[in-house]
Amino acid sequence: MYLPWSLELIERYADRWHWGAFGLSHNTDLPWSLDLIERFGDRWHWGSGGLSVNPGLPWSLELIEHYADRWNWRNGLSTNTDLPWSLELIERFADRWDWENLSENTALPWSLDLIERFADRWDWKVGLSRNTALPWSTVLIERFADRWDWKVGLSRNTGLPWSTVLIERFADRWDWKDGLSRNTGLPWSTVLIERFADRWRWEFWGLSDNEALPWNLDLLERFTDRWTWGCGGLSCNKALPWSLDLIGRFADRWSFDGEFGFSLNEGVPWSLDLIERFEDRWNFGWSGGARSGLELLAISHLLRCEDIIELMESLPEKPVTAVSRIESDPHQATPFIQKTQPRTPGSTDLLFDDFD
Repeated sequence: MYLPWSLELIERYADRWHWGAFGLSHNTDLPWSLDLIERFGDRWHWGSGGLSVNPGLPWSLELIEHYADRWNWRNGLSTNTDLPWSLELIERFADRWDWENLSENTALPWSLDLIERFADRWDWKVGLSRNTALPWSTVLIERFADRWDWKVGLSRNTGLPWSTVLIERFADRWDWKDGLSRNTGLPWSTVLIERFADRWRWEFWGLSDNEALPWNLDLLERFTDRWTWGCGGLSCNKALPWSLDLIGRFADRWSFDGEFGFSLNEGVPWSLDLIERFEDRWNFGWSGGARSGLELLAISHLLRCEDIIELMESLPEKPVTAVSRIESDPHQATPFIQKTQPRTPGSTDLLFDDFD
């Protein structure tokens, strides 16, 4: 429900509103105008979480200048993507901006000219190197080759014009392990993977859990001995072409439980049939009330209400609070389970923070 915001409404309850951070000052639905801002100048929260980051304000060069001494320039204006960014605006307040935050701002009118104009002010390591909005090209990369952060910056930046040619051109500069192997923006293909097979990181935080790879049975079999199949690797990768046949084919390689294993993978086509087929592999423990193993599987993964009840009744020990709620009235099972059909892979509509 939305309030019928107006100057009169705000004035009428002026002493009741929360004017501070993430309150009225952060509300984008107010009838923002210069008059409204001036009327309550001493009540607003001007910093981060307030006016300085509010996209609803009627931003203009004049407005920014009018309240130049009130804004939070560091964590506010410099990070705000809704300002009327222009070369004039940047130059006008060059000594007020936080250039580290400005370097990460994707809304600036990025161009080679802009980058060169303030070359000595930018934060090249943390800011520009990670910014996906720069006009990335081979020319730009070469122009400032000695300024970029090639590790956590360029090598992980999905905004670069990735191609096999680009990768080969700077092959000795990339961070192959912590950078390229985790980058979802590369033009992934079996050919690319084979070409640099000895450079990639294949394990956790590398190819095995990178969801952007062209996952198929052929790819899995081609590099069978290189993948990390267990926790943190293929077993938790939602992008694999999951099916009962695939799971059965590599049954001795998966990790069926654990915090970073199979039991928490929302990409798997969960069903009672799947659970029964591999029932001797799951962790059915409820130890200490921990949300682990099949407890998490049953509550957060896609079974129908009646399937969960049937499954829980078969367990040696079941969490009384949740099960009693479900058994006494299955229609009251929400938010613990979905009441009708299995969820679609990747769905996150279930809440289990209240599960004791």
